[in-house]
Amino acid sequence: MEQTTRPRTGWLGPIQALLIVMLVGDILSIPLILFGHGAPPVASVGVSSIFSGDSYIHRHFPMLDLSAVTVIEDSPSLAQDVLYSLGAGLAFSLVSIPLILAALGVIADARTGDPFTRLMVGRLRRLGLMVLLLGLVSEIVEVVAQMMLLRISLPDDPTLRPFASILHLPSFWWLLPGLVLLAVAAVTDRGCDLREQLDGLV
Repeated sequence: MEQTTRPRTGWLGPIQALLIVMLVGDILSIPLILFGHGAPPVASVGVSSIFSGDSYIHRHFPMLDLSAVTVIEDSPSLAQDVLYSLGAGLAFSLVSIPLILAALGVIADARTGDPFTRLMVGRLRRLGLMVLLLGLVSEIVEVVAQMMLLRISLPDDPTLRPFASILHLPSFWWLLPGLVLLAVAAVTDRGCDLREQLDGLV
């Protein structure tokens, strides 16, 4: 009696398990981001720009990095809480959920069937485009939320507002994995072409 051997999937199994853990952690982090941050930071203000670079503190305590301070809102409104949450990870957590689910679908197909198919090429391309699009949207939402939080929180003071900036700048984290997925899709598509050519010769 012939013994059927299961196809080797290498790192796909551990990656699939890790993605499931990340998905659960991502979902559980949403209420923590919404309700567990305390007094939200509003903006970063350049102290040296306001009091000049040769301020008393700078001259007498040069070892302290006082180039900027973080403005904290002790009694935030609902709008400030929501804007801070969106700019501090909520947007990223929300877009990560469909990305992880799509990646789990790709891995499940690769583990149970032939990964070098036109269907897999299409799924990889869609996943790559999802990463690029949703990653861009999440960073736009984060930056806009932080700018709105800064705008409604700081007083309209010419000695303060011009030197204030948002706390986090865009990282473009989505660009590399999105392009890598599109490259893997192109390589898989090329593999399908070569297989079809080989089948035609045989």
